[in-house]
Amino acid sequence: MRKYLLILTVMVFAVILMAAPALAREPATPSLTLQQAVEMAKAQSETIRNDRYEIERGVLVNDSAALKMLFAPTSPTTITARSYFLSYKQSGIDLEMSERSYVADLDTLVMQTLQSYNSVLQGMEAVDVAKAQLKTAEWNYRVAVVSKQVGILNSLDFIKAGAALFQAGANLSIANKALDDNYQKFNQSVGLWPEDRPVLVDEPIFEKITIENLETEVERAVGKSPTVWLMQRQVDLADISRRLYNLAGTSSIEPYETKKIDVEMAELSAAQTEEQVRILVRSIYYRAVQLEDQYDSAQESVKVADETLRVARIKYEVGMVTIGDVLTAESNLEAAQQSLLSIVIQHQALSLAFSKPWSYSG
Repeated sequence: MRKYLLILTVMVFAVILMAAPALAREPATPSLTLQQAVEMAKAQSETIRNDRYEIERGVLVNDSAALKMLFAPTSPTTITARSYFLSYKQSGIDLEMSERSYVADLDTLVMQTLQSYNSVLQGMEAVDVAKAQLKTAEWNYRVAVVSKQVGILNSLDFIKAGAALFQAGANLSIANKALDDNYQKFNQSVGLWPEDRPVLVDEPIFEKITIENLETEVERAVGKSPTVWLMQRQVDLADISRRLYNLAGTSSIEPYETKKIDVEMAELSAAQTEEQVRILVRSIYYRAVQLEDQYDSAQESVKVADETLRVARIKYEVGMVTIGDVLTAESNLEAAQQSLLSIVIQHQALSLAFSKPWSYSG
């Protein structure tokens, strides 16, 4: 009896192993808005999690430094008192920087999620374009075959038609692989499986940047920049160290002049950082304005392509053109829509970067 039970058990396990491929999970297709994707990315991000730990740690260090200040020697001329004071100021700056870094990293995460979200939409559009071009190439090749058979097409043009068909098929394969890559990158950022295919329901939005004065916006960005803030605090620390130098006694190895140099170097670094932010913000704005000029033209191209397709379909119904003309018109419309989408997506990222340039790395 045990022998039969053993055989039965082995057979059951064999059936389960054979059926395992069939039990593989199906790709999930959840509908996701951009905001939902952002929230999922926040929950998934190790950077955001580490930022929270840094803030928690900074609070403990700052509290400890404040407590040591209470028990520091009463004479402000001692090296110990100076050291405790500088440590307290440094821990306060570190804590605030951790808090500002957390906010900046959240802004960066929103930007990255927006870009990966839109990259999937771009990938889908690229596949649609490649499919339309492949249909056109297939039709042209069939026409070439018939034309070659009846002797009205030379060998060179026939070879070109075959090469165009082959290239169109390769382009579709490339577009599909690029879309798969865009999906897996997006899925990783929001905590989905690589094979999942979420349905992204939010279309990119185009809104022109409206400002009264560019330089006012530039200075606003400088004032809100976490990097600029940090460099300015380094100036403060260097200045405090300079002002407390004489109170530290004569045991310091470095002469007083080095403290003055430290302040000047910190001021120079802060000024350079501010100027870099100014250059970046202006560059973002000018690039966005260029896209705004291109947007109107791209919209018109889509309208023309759409009308051309409508006319081609009518002509085809009455026998004035071939299906090849319709396929060509469809392919041109897809290409025009792809160009328009690319402009909208780039402009959307630049619009966000204009208000929060520290989040932008493109």
